[in-house]
Amino acid sequence: MWSLGDSPAVSVLLDDHEYGYEMKPAPRITNDMRYVHNQNERLIRWYHSINPRFTLDDMYAKLQLHFGS
Repeated sequence: MWSLGDSPAVSVLLDDHEYGYEMKPAPRITNDMRYVHNQNERLIRWYHSINPRFTLDDMYAKLQLHFGS
């Protein structure tokens, strides 16, 4: 699924994952809107770096579609 407005996530999906990552526990949000960091219910990938080329190419393509050249 492509997500509008989450371009860094799109960059991660399009990248060939040549950059390192580590699995870390995802923070949980409580009913009173606080973060709980010390839990192990769900792990997420924590990337050390992301190639910004895909994010910028996506933005340029959207500008081209909306405004032409």
